[in-house]
Formats: sequence, structure tokens, C-alpha cells
Amino acid sequence: MAALQQPGTSSDIQWNIPLDEIIDCTKCPEGCQTCYYKTKHAPVFIKIILVVIFLAVIIALVAFMFRFGIYHSKTYTMGAGDERLLDNQGENEDDFSRLLCKAVKVDTKSAQATSAYVFTSKPRYMDRTETYDIAESVTVSSQLFPSWGYHLNADGPSADRINVQSCSSNSLSFHFFSDKTDLHEFVTSKGSCTGCIYHTCNFYPCGSSQPTCQLTAPKTTTIYMALVSSVSVSETVDIYFHFRRSRFDLSEAISSCIQKPACSTNLPFSTKAIILTLPINATLNPSQLTTDCVANVGMYFAFFLGIPLGICAVFGMFALLLMKLQQSVMKDVEQADLQREYRQMGYRENSSHSAVTNSADSSRLDSSTTTDTRPLSPPPAYHISTSNHGNSGRASLVENEQPISGSLPDYDSVKETIANPPSYGSLNAYNAQVS
Repeated sequence: MAALQQPGTSSDIQWNIPLDEIIDCTKCPEGCQTCYYKTKHAPVFIKIILVVIFLAVIIALVAFMFRFGIYHSKTYTMGAGDERLLDNQGENEDDFSRLLCKAVKVDTKSAQATSAYVFTSKPRYMDRTETYDIAESVTVSSQLFPSWGYHLNADGPSADRINVQSCSSNSLSFHFFSDKTDLHEFVTSKGSCTGCIYHTCNFYPCGSSQPTCQLTAPKTTTIYMALVSSVSVSETVDIYFHFRRSRFDLSEAISSCIQKPACSTNLPFSTKAIILTLPINATLNPSQLTTDCVANVGMYFAFFLGIPLGICAVFGMFALLLMKLQQSVMKDVEQADLQREYRQMGYRENSSHSAVTNSADSSRLDSSTTTDTRPLSPPPAYHISTSNHGNSGRASLVENEQPISGSLPDYDSVKETIANPPSYGSLNAYNAQVS
């Protein structure tokens, strides 16, 4: 707090003003004996520009983080006949953004055709299931592991199920993996990573009774599989897959892109889900589908410009309010200072006038004493004013003095009086006229 002391007054007369409200010493009242103020900083508009730049950079970084960090290109493993739901919920919450993406591009990076369907509500399953078979011929050995990947849905009328059959001249092992990283670790370790395996089926040489190798989806997930031979010699074997699948009702889609190697689907703001599909007769099994977010330019402009401008508008209004409060406080302080100056001038003028009057009375009294031989009469009694106006409790030395009544002069007249005080000559003339 800055203590502004009025000159010529006692040290206990002061105004306590916060330092941060006194910006420029030249704006302080003229009666200030000491003016405390903070060191001047950069102008307000430069501060506002720096704040705008800072906020724009932060919001741009956040927007780019969402665009290229969360909603970057995604790759999904899908097999023949798969249907994969992207609904931005649960584990799929970062599949796409209705706010930052105006469209989604789907690409298989090959000649394999794919389809995409857009829904404004969560798609429902059809009541019936679909079954189909896939047969493949693969080359296998103890060092060569052919692999597959299928996306199985478990929340339909019945969970997806897969049956596998195969035989060869040697024993075969068919392994299931719950994650792609487990399959990768199994392949890189040459089959020594037994803890990576989720489920295993063993096939005996052809002609023997073959066990049933079946897996029902425990949850909606992508299951990876690999076939391993017991010998290091490579051989070609036939493998058969039998699927029972729950199917989505694709007739409720609002837009679609059907049977294209690369396609793009627009995403209205009301988009709730996207379904990606591969045909049953897919030539590339498994396939890697890549989805890319097509940036919503208008929304990014809102991030870069709208939000910083809105924040700056709020800060600007707050700064304007503080400036108005500061001006009001400074004006009140200046008015109080001018009123005290006016009172001090009144006190000094009254004291000078009283001294001159007493001197004139003494002169007349001495003159009457020397020329008049009549007995002296008692001096007239002086009227003591006890008015509290002006200097409280002061005894008036002028007979019939009337207390000053009325309100203090307004701000402009006080300021004019201080700016042009009465001269010493006019004060002497006034005293002579009174005498």
C-alpha cells in the first residue's frame, strides 16, 4: 500500500492506495509528498498480443495432438467375411472424431475391395446368423508359420464361432493369440514363446481321427492364428475354416462406400458408428485396412481463431473493468486531496485576517488612550463561536462572525481556486478595506 501524505498536515492524515492502482506518478494528485508506484511494464496492447499468441500456440498444439496423436491413421486387421464396428465407445473411443473429422478414408493398400457404412445411431444385429466356409492351401514347417487374423463379434444374438480342420503327413499345431503383439513375439522367438499362446489345437497325420478345433469369441476382439509343423521340412497342407457369424443390419446406413479398394465416407455431426466389411471371397486374407481422418478445416479454424479470440474478449472485458475501477479510485483520491487543499487555504486566510484585525484594534485603542481624557470604558465583549464548521472549537476573533454555512464548492471551482490562488497584494487591499 502506498501512503500519500498531504503537505503541511500531520503524519496521521494519509490515504492508503494499493500500489498496483498507481501506474503513473504524473497522474497522482499535486498534493502528494511522496508517490510510490510500480515499475512500468509493457503497454497493455502488447500484453494482449502476447497472451493471444500464447493461447493460439497452446490450442494449436492441443488440436494437432488430437489430429495426429489420437485421431491419426489407424490400421485394422480383418479377415474374409469380417464386419468391424467403429463406434467411439469403450475400446474404440479413439477410432474417429465427429468434431475434427469431416470424412473418413478407408484403404486396403492393395487391390482388395472393402466397404464402409455410416450410421447416425448404433446399428443393430439381424436375428439370423450366417455360416460360410473358407479353404486354403499353405506351406508350413517348424520355422515357417502361416498366420491369419479375424475380427469376431461377441455381442450379437450369438457369439461368433470358428472351427478349424487340417491334416498332413506330420503332426500340426494350430495356435490362437489374443493380441497381435503376442503373435509377433511368437514368430520372432521361433515358437519358443509358450506364454503368448491363448489356445492350441493339435492335428494328427491324415487318416487318423482328428480332434475338433473350435473357438467361440469370449468378447468382441480380433483373434490371431498360426499353423506350426512338427518338422523342419516344408510341406503344403490344406486348412479349412468354418464360420458362424452374427450380422449387422446394414440397410439403416445413411451413406456407404461399397466394394472399393479405397473409398471415403462423409461424417455428419450426428454420426454414431461406422462399419467396415470385407467380402467372404476376399483374395487377400487377412487384410490390413487403414482409416484416415479428413480434417474438418472449419473446426480447426474455430480452434485456432475462435477460442483465442473468445478468451481474449473475456480478458479484455475484465481488464477494462479494472481500468474503470482504477480511474474511479484515482479520481476519488484527487477530489479528496483538492478538498483538503481548499480547507487549508481557508484556514490560512482566516488566520491572516484575524491577525490584521487584532493589529488594527490595538492601534485604535492606543490612539483613544492618548487623546481622550475620559475614563476608559470596558472593552466590548467578543463573541466566541463554537461552531464546528471549519476549524472545530476555534474562538472567533471578529465580532459578529458568522459560521460558514452551506456545502463545499464543487470539484471544478476548487480546482480553479487552487490553480489561481489570491495574490498577496489583493489580500493586503482586503485587509486595509476591512480596517
